[in-house]
Amino acid sequence: MDAIQYSLETYFQEKNTLKVSYTNEQLIVIGQKNKATIEIYNLLGKQVVNLTNVTINGSFSKYISLPKNNIYIVKISTKALTKAFKIVAK
Repeated sequence: MDAIQYSLETYFQEKNTLKVSYTNEQLIVIGQKNKATIEIYNLLGKQVVNLTNVTINGSFSKYISLPKNNIYIVKISTKALTKAFKIVAK
């Protein structure tokens, strides 16, 4: 297997296994083993959380108090990918 094929396979595996949830005021990220930047935006596009150089070693959780009954966009960026998720603060 050459380096390009391995790199592409790793990229697609990481992209497909990344999961985000927000429960009991805890943001949980599962499926990465990289340093990442985690940003949370409200639906008006205002950034409400910015976590840089977060080490995700398979999973990561952080207590984050977000106003309830709102929808947020969580953007996770690593060297290999950037992906956005929708969460609801209940």
